[in-house]
Amino acid sequence: MDGRWELKDLSVISREFEQCYAFIYCFDAEVSPLSEERIEIALRGYPWRGGYSYLNIYTVLEGQVRWRDRPRLRSIQYASPGWIELAINADVAIQLAKSISALSAAGAVAVKSYAAAAKALRELNAHRKKKELEHLKLTAEQHKEMMRLSNEHAKHLGFKSVAALIQHTGNPEIALRLLLAHHRRIDEIIRLTIEEKAQFPTSLHPPSDES
Repeated sequence: MDGRWELKDLSVISREFEQCYAFIYCFDAEVSPLSEERIEIALRGYPWRGGYSYLNIYTVLEGQVRWRDRPRLRSIQYASPGWIELAINADVAIQLAKSISALSAAGAVAVKSYAAAAKALRELNAHRKKKELEHLKLTAEQHKEMMRLSNEHAKHLGFKSVAALIQHTGNPEIALRLLLAHHRRIDEIIRLTIEEKAQFPTSLHPPSDES
């Protein structure tokens, strides 16, 4: 960490970083959450029509991270160059750092992909409203389009397990909504890197600044 930090920056680490870590831990890492059944019950039971569902699914995901792997603060130093040291599952943390790097590098392409996915979801909601059916099932064409958008956008997030996520949710529309929520949270972390306040190493042995 470097530069002049504000309280909201610490909030990003304590909230968005932990939420993204839990998302990867439960859906895209070679670890086993405490209860996949508990996760699937939540995924298939929430309405996914507002912020309530998203807030609660992250609470569920964080609760399914095994105790030994939950991020815990070990040390913090503010004086430049400072650091925040966490006790954490290193493999999951590195995967998250690579996701941050991937989305940052994708730039305008990822923004365009996000906009296309968000537009498709808005149009789907408008179609349901017109039909006065809140939970109208996807047509075969809509199902195919949701899967295409999910697979396309996942690449910008460095997210590998799209098929498994769709299987967990039972619906590619929900998978796409979750990927966009994940994107929004990673964006908040990227802000710290853009403002040169933080770096997130993508290996256990980051290269030295000395040459």
